[in-house]
Amino acid sequence: MLRPNNFEENKSTRGASKVRRDLINSEIANLRELLPLPPSTRQRLSQLQLMALVCVYVRKASYFQEERDIRCETVD
Repeated sequence: MLRPNNFEENKSTRGASKVRRDLINSEIANLRELLPLPPSTRQRLSQLQLMALVCVYVRKASYFQEERDIRCETVD
């Protein structure tokens, strides 16, 4: 049987977990809007697919920025 103290602690933990999940979901929604894809495509992506595409996009952007930096150094 649950004691009243344990119930209150569990209730508080559930509330904190919900807040954390809501924040994560909000940030995932922000990432979804930033991807350069048609809105219909973005909305069909699962959260896992979305995260994978964001990683690919960031790696690609980073790679091409490094290439630009190297070219600029050789021109100078």
